[in-house]
Amino acid sequence: MKYRREPVYPPSQGRSTVTNERFFLGVRFDTMNHDATLQAIMAQTKQPSFRYVVTPNIAHMVAMLEQTTTVKPFYDQAWLCVNDSRVLRRLAKLSHSVDLPVYPGSDMTKDVLAQANRRAMSVAIIGAHEGDARTLAAQYPEVKLSYCAAPKGLKDSEDARQKCVEFTLAADADLVLFAVGMPQQEMIAAEVMAAGTARGVGLCVGASIDFLTKRQIRAPEWMQRTGLEWLHRLLCDPRRLARRYLIDCPKILFYIWRDRLRR
Repeated sequence: MKYRREPVYPPSQGRSTVTNERFFLGVRFDTMNHDATLQAIMAQTKQPSFRYVVTPNIAHMVAMLEQTTTVKPFYDQAWLCVNDSRVLRRLAKLSHSVDLPVYPGSDMTKDVLAQANRRAMSVAIIGAHEGDARTLAAQYPEVKLSYCAAPKGLKDSEDARQKCVEFTLAADADLVLFAVGMPQQEMIAAEVMAAGTARGVGLCVGASIDFLTKRQIRAPEWMQRTGLEWLHRLLCDPRRLARRYLIDCPKILFYIWRDRLRR
């Protein structure tokens, strides 16, 4: 049975007004296709106010459902919330008949940087590695690139996040790539928006830059298409990702079951 879950948060000044919304487990998703999403992002860079984009996968969903007051609000305030996961799309379709089109954050980052290079735009990066910033500068020579190393303790230190906010405000870039992991990147993006003086668009991109610079090798296309990209990442880095993919992510099945019982 199809259904539309109503939002459980108050309207935010950052929320999108340019796209259809669908809800899964209480989380809002924007469902434009790739071209429309990219066009909206590039158009927003010309606006005087700052907005940010999040790309949740299953691990992000579980974190939001487990930490509804400390993590989820930063996703609720996002201007665009775009599904990053083909597995998440299948679960939503099978369990709730909700279709969540997929635009992987790595693809979005690549497309946005290509557009920025074509238009000679300014891009600020927070996180990643300084060497990666140099690599991107060589790959996208028309981009005016600025870089800030990520301070330690971003999740728990307001002072550390404030340094990132100050860098973003000073950079005054058309695009800002927050590459410091979840939920730190979403927290910083929300704080930049709350400052009220920034412009442009922030993308919470996680490890996307690592894939562009080949620091990490992305799964073959057939694994991406079949929803097995997570397995490729697990096999490449089992020590770091085993808990995420084998313990944390399967919790989504409990939340799906609980939601169906409530309905």
